[in-house]
Amino acid sequence: MRAALSLLLALAACGPEHAKSDATVAPVKAAPPGPLTAVPPANAAQSEVRPWIGISLEPGTAGVRVRQAIAGTPGERAGLGAEDEVLSIDGVIVKAPADLISHVSARGVGTKVELVVLRAGQQRTVELVLEAKPEALEIIRRKVVGQPAPTGTLADAYGPYPTTNFAALAGKVILVELGASWCGFCRSTLPRLAAWQTQYADQGLRVLWISSEDLADVQSVEPAITAVTRARDPGGWLARAISSTALPAFLVIDRKGIVRHADLGAGPLTLDGIETQLTALLAE
Repeated sequence: MRAALSLLLALAACGPEHAKSDATVAPVKAAPPGPLTAVPPANAAQSEVRPWIGISLEPGTAGVRVRQAIAGTPGERAGLGAEDEVLSIDGVIVKAPADLISHVSARGVGTKVELVVLRAGQQRTVELVLEAKPEALEIIRRKVVGQPAPTGTLADAYGPYPTTNFAALAGKVILVELGASWCGFCRSTLPRLAAWQTQYADQGLRVLWISSEDLADVQSVEPAITAVTRARDPGGWLARAISSTALPAFLVIDRKGIVRHADLGAGPLTLDGIETQLTALLAE
């Protein structure tokens, strides 16, 4: 199932800052292979500049299908969109997402490339200039902040405010953490998330901790913290919808269902910033 997840063109590298050192973290199992990764706490700039087009991909019929072009990227400005299939880049045929990623990575930032694209049964040529790939958090914020919350169905929701979709919580301020049982940084945030849910519940806060893992793995996460609602996203649609390739990832959704803030990491600065956003939205 993880292999079916869409691939971002150029691998994302996130830098969550300092993990909370005083949190109690239960032993965790090894991370499974897949596109979601937890990385050591740091918030430094990327160590290398990587060229990118800014499109998410999946295997296509004739080439590589574009799932989406991220706003403000070379791909979006060149008019690439869902259901386009990239057949070649600079004359080199591509058959899998990894082929296109490899060819883009081999070219430098500022390089003009030519794509042959299949659209509505017709081939056309698209030219664009590769840009430096932004940090993972910037990718997420470009894609979701100011936009309606992603839509999809969750599974096995349990806790104080169980729900299988964000729309059911209309009129509430929603904090979402994408996490995993194997991610120690994700687990370290749960005491603070539970404290927020308890403190701000009467003001309309609803906290959801969401994982794409099996139910038993989700239930193993800090079982004593009952204040946090937990749910599963078996197909990983939410991570794809926000272009997240790292954990923990956070969304803050206002009472009108608009994403107002997104963040990555488990450090005090990240969590303090999230709480500031929550209190401001709860006061609106």
